[in-house]
Amino acid sequence: GGGMTDTWYDDDDRLAEELAVALAADGPAPETAAMVMAGYDIVMTDTIEAGLIHDSATDELAAVRSADTAPRMLTYTESDTEIEFEIVDGVVVGHVDPFEGGQVQLEQPANRDHMVAVVEPDRLGSFEFILASPGTFRLRYVDGSGRSVATGWIDGPHQTRR
Repeated sequence: GGGMTDTWYDDDDRLAEELAVALAADGPAPETAAMVMAGYDIVMTDTIEAGLIHDSATDELAAVRSADTAPRMLTYTESDTEIEFEIVDGVVVGHVDPFEGGQVQLEQPANRDHMVAVVEPDRLGSFEFILASPGTFRLRYVDGSGRSVATGWIDGPHQTRR
């Protein structure tokens, strides 16, 4: 090793090539793929955007309830991956199905590096975040194989935990 410069992941074409090579190597190099994915995540061009299939804020009943206090439930899907969560009292509680290892990340564009918090779901895929900042956010699920699925941006302001 030692042949790589510190900025190898800044070059998209080079990165895509590295990624293709790493993923094509079925053989003994999972750490290469993981390393390339880690670099790739910095670039964040590999994210699959999940589609919103349910948002309780658009339900007819939502108009009746007070928008401040009613929990907001959202469901996003991408192929067979489902990310479902609710936002209630400044806490985001949800689950990923199917859960195949990995982590869920909370991202907010107001943060310089986007990443705000990372949690490892329990074995059922359940996770929870406390919203430290009331602004717009999205969730990203990166499974054990490095596949990355993100929800759309959920516009703030949101209640934060008092």
